[in-house]
Amino acid sequence: MKLTLLTEPDETLDAAARTVAVRETLRAELAARGVVTRRWLVARVAVALQRHGVSVDDISAAIDELEDADDLVSGSHGRVAPTPLRVVDALGRHILVGTLPSVEWRLRGGPTLDDTVLPRLIELGPGKDAAQELASLVGSFGGACISLARWSGLDRVQAADEGWLEMVRGRAALATEPPSDDPDARWQCFAPASPGELRQRWHWSAAEAAPLLWRRFVRAGYSQQAWTSGGSPATNPWVRLSNDEALRTAFALAKSPVANSVTGRSEGKNVLVLTDRVPHAEYRWLVGAAESMPDARTFVFGATQTTAALDMLRARLGIEHLTAGQ
Repeated sequence: MKLTLLTEPDETLDAAARTVAVRETLRAELAARGVVTRRWLVARVAVALQRHGVSVDDISAAIDELEDADDLVSGSHGRVAPTPLRVVDALGRHILVGTLPSVEWRLRGGPTLDDTVLPRLIELGPGKDAAQELASLVGSFGGACISLARWSGLDRVQAADEGWLEMVRGRAALATEPPSDDPDARWQCFAPASPGELRQRWHWSAAEAAPLLWRRFVRAGYSQQAWTSGGSPATNPWVRLSNDEALRTAFALAKSPVANSVTGRSEGKNVLVLTDRVPHAEYRWLVGAAESMPDARTFVFGATQTTAALDMLRARLGIEHLTAGQ
């Protein structure tokens, strides 16, 4: 038998408190039931919170936010699943990630937890004892305390550099697919020397000799990424890349710095805005290091975190940033 913990907010809760309640109910349902379909989860939470003005769109948006924060994970066939508990040392701040409901953390006497932000922030007291008690508590949940590099994947994923391109070339030499036999397939090629942000460097016709990176849209919302030794996959053998691998490859190929971040100031904090997507590992690093995220591409940092973030983006992806107003 599985029990489901539902946290129903008072009807007078404001919008911010209602958002927290939706997230907590989603965590509670997943923690109790394990792998479920997204459709079922949305319907379940909508019924549980229907008298509080929570819409299906609100719940769906909350699922996306929790996935960005690693509090759940999406899989194939519309399934979502819980994630293990991790406490991440994020440049001196400690964040809680995983599907564990906040109420369970508090019932076990955990340190003060701010669950109005994502990822959730642990207010850890000073001294070694506090750190040791935290590690002991996390271990009692079957979790672990890890570094930001480990959680994000930066310690396991090659930077977008020549080493990454050598790995892609090696895969292409060992496993290639025959030329595409789809007469209606239209492939776009990536032109590394083109000006502008990465998304502006994709062209329907070859902008330079023997393009290596290609993509095509096979149905709404789905694209196929390919690497060739030069020339369209329609007429040349090719190797399939995931979307994230193709994005990292595009950064590695880019022959001029990619200016796709802008920094500015807001309420005494530094604001970093990505004007284009970045690969998954670097994005998760930014999520963990940021003090808050007004939206999926906007990160609010303190001074130390800003320097570390800009250095990371420059070293791993070749991204140069602009100051607002330039």
